[in-house]
Amino acid sequence: MIVSQETSALARSTSPAASARLPRFLIKYLILLSVSSLYLVLIQQPPGYWMDFKRAVSYFVWTRALLESHPLLFIGFSLMLVLVIGGALRKLSRAAALVLWLISSYLYSLVLARAVDTILARAWPALGDWHGYYVILGLLALFTASLLARYVRTGAGLALDGPVTRRPEMRRRVMLGVCGAWFLVLNTLLAFSVVIPAFGWHPVRLRRAPSERYAPKMAYNTRQSVAIMFGGESSDEEPFNDTWEWDGTTWRQHFPPESPPPRSSFAMAYDAHRDRVVLFGGRNGDDDFRDTWEWDGAAWLERQPAWSPQARCCHSMVYDEQRQKVLLYGGYYGDAMFLTDAWEWDGETWHLIDLGEATGPTISAHSLTCHAGMEALVIVGTPTWVWQDVGWTQLQMDIAPVSRQYDGVAYDPSADQIVLFGGRLDERSSNDTWVFDGQTWRALELPMSPTPRWGHSMFYDQVRKRVMVFGGWGDTAPLNDMWELVLP
Repeated sequence: MIVSQETSALARSTSPAASARLPRFLIKYLILLSVSSLYLVLIQQPPGYWMDFKRAVSYFVWTRALLESHPLLFIGFSLMLVLVIGGALRKLSRAAALVLWLISSYLYSLVLARAVDTILARAWPALGDWHGYYVILGLLALFTASLLARYVRTGAGLALDGPVTRRPEMRRRVMLGVCGAWFLVLNTLLAFSVVIPAFGWHPVRLRRAPSERYAPKMAYNTRQSVAIMFGGESSDEEPFNDTWEWDGTTWRQHFPPESPPPRSSFAMAYDAHRDRVVLFGGRNGDDDFRDTWEWDGAAWLERQPAWSPQARCCHSMVYDEQRQKVLLYGGYYGDAMFLTDAWEWDGETWHLIDLGEATGPTISAHSLTCHAGMEALVIVGTPTWVWQDVGWTQLQMDIAPVSRQYDGVAYDPSADQIVLFGGRLDERSSNDTWVFDGQTWRALELPMSPTPRWGHSMFYDQVRKRVMVFGGWGDTAPLNDMWELVLP
């Protein structure tokens, strides 16, 4: 009997809910609060977080920093913090232990209330921000006050095996059942939160990637099934002149003996008839280019055409399959000159296209792409313009994307539609996704999307059978992540 009592006392002294100064019900409440906070912080993460940890969300900076490193690091740190607080409660005096308990309860209540508020706002946007936060925080404050009232009423200095810990068997079972049900709910919610949606934008895991940049350009070589990327700008507005190749799974950098000078906001297109990637123009600082370069798969060659378009940036180029020529349109020169001329490249020189009265839109940093089903070239946006034969036609549609610049556009041949993503709307970035079937625009409601950005590159990957997005300018810095679109 004596051995049994000693064993029971030892078990109580080593239990996480044991404290030399505070009764067990206060310690158990703190443990329940801390573990619930851990669960709910993980549950509030968006679906994309479990594929890309940099997408972590949290009102608290330190929590977000841990989550962005790895969820296991956040879990380990949280559990270690519980053990440290538990050890301190066992060592401190009664008054100091109670102060630490109050501070810890308050901080965990803040985390818990903020997490619940985020989840509620996601499920019921009509609630708005802060409403759930104040309600949950108020309920936790009331419950904490009731525990403190009981602590004062029953006596603060009672031993752990005294009257404070003696509860009727039924009450103990009810409390165990409630706690068990609560953790079952938390585990179920966590399991649902880590399920990756079957469609939408999915991040691509990269072992190696080009450095962070915005305003690079890509052209897809349909013969070799590789995407060629060149240039762009860094966060300090320093342009690049490196050349990269994406084969559907891996990025590989090329080191040709000669390359075009560093630049951004230029244009590139793949000439399928000649099996060459054509590059024209762009900008470096205040200097606009009018040079023409071609990439043959191994080296860059500067061409010396007899005629060339005016120097410019923010223009577009696309391969016109009907004419078997690379078409260039529009752009921007200097500080205030918008261009509306159209040119075609035949492999030897540039030819100005006489548009007659069919003058196109006066825009820059626009997206021009080919729609094979329409046998036409399309400038997306508001309004939408179509190039057929030799001339522009403006389409009149009730629903269309909001006018923007530096967006990303690619034609998906598997769905016979143009996909538009992101872009810059005045002073903010967007991450909406639209599709154009040749007659109407439709906004896609997707469960997961890349972060808002502009100046990114988009193309259709023949290997993955997906529209891809790379890089761009995010909220405060350029990016080098990659995403693929799985259509519903």
